[in-house]
Amino acid sequence: MDFKKKDDREVLQLERFPLEKGELPVLHYPLLDACGMVKHCFTTRGGGASKGMFESLNLSFTRGDDEADVQENYARVASFFGTDKTQFVCSNQTHTTNVRRVGKEDAGYGVTRPRPYKDVDGLVTDEPGIILSTFYADCVPLFFVDPV
Repeated sequence: MDFKKKDDREVLQLERFPLEKGELPVLHYPLLDACGMVKHCFTTRGGGASKGMFESLNLSFTRGDDEADVQENYARVASFFGTDKTQFVCSNQTHTTNVRRVGKEDAGYGVTRPRPYKDVDGLVTDEPGIILSTFYADCVPLFFVDPV
């Protein structure tokens, strides 16, 4: 997916990382990579452990999928980031404007331990190593990086 201005300068380009055997298919923005401050990705349905009607990279514990398969799916995404699933912090999307500041003490919320919060659509952190995980269907994700 390419977005270009009228003068044909590159503004935003969503790309798929080249895959080696067994790697997770994810999408990324090269211009965001170029800032050197964050590692990010957008998952696809491919590369998951879920079976049957959930056969995909299902990251929802609320749809009836086997919890062990969802846990494995999170482990696969965490592996892309070079860490483990205990570093995720997940939003609880309810179409609000609520944003939660998270840190190391929040690691695991929504994956390896229950979230103590509801109605949180956005996450922000200034701590390295935390994987912020938000969910989208027909919503537009906003991704900000602040060098300060």
